[in-house]
Amino acid sequence: MTTAALSLAAPVMADQSLGGDAGADFESIFRREERRLFGIAFSILRDPLEAEEALQETSLRAWRSWGRLAQPDRAGAWLTTICVRHCVSQRRSLRVMRWRNTPDNPRLAAATDHLRYDGRYVDLDRAYGTLSTRQRAVITLHYQHGHSVAACAAIMGCSTGTATSHLSRALSKLRKELGDD
Repeated sequence: MTTAALSLAAPVMADQSLGGDAGADFESIFRREERRLFGIAFSILRDPLEAEEALQETSLRAWRSWGRLAQPDRAGAWLTTICVRHCVSQRRSLRVMRWRNTPDNPRLAAATDHLRYDGRYVDLDRAYGTLSTRQRAVITLHYQHGHSVAACAAIMGCSTGTATSHLSRALSKLRKELGDD
């Protein structure tokens, strides 16, 4: 768990008495999944600080529900669901969204600086930035992590038809932005 996520969850860990080594189990599983979860959060939110905050919120929500986890062998999928739903549900004002999506945003520029070295990905990154949060979520889950559309819908907490619609609109928008009509 990141230092910030550990410090956020520490008071909650101290307050809960689940007995045994539940805290150690949680921490080891979260450490194993944390990099992947950060990647998903960053893909959806496109801001490294927002992604870190989403990771912290995921750790806190997961710890609070850790005792109710029915299938510990599916903890990775469970953490993914918590993370994606948090990222998708975040509400931001239009002014903040415009500021974060500007090309001269130093945080976004630093996080995606590697894309500028290979010209093939610059246009794709720009086009990806025009997608809505839900569109980025379904694209990330479906194409980058290999989930079916039905699984994406379950993770995002929406119907399969809604996820299909988001995926279709995202692909259409990407094709238009990239000139692949």
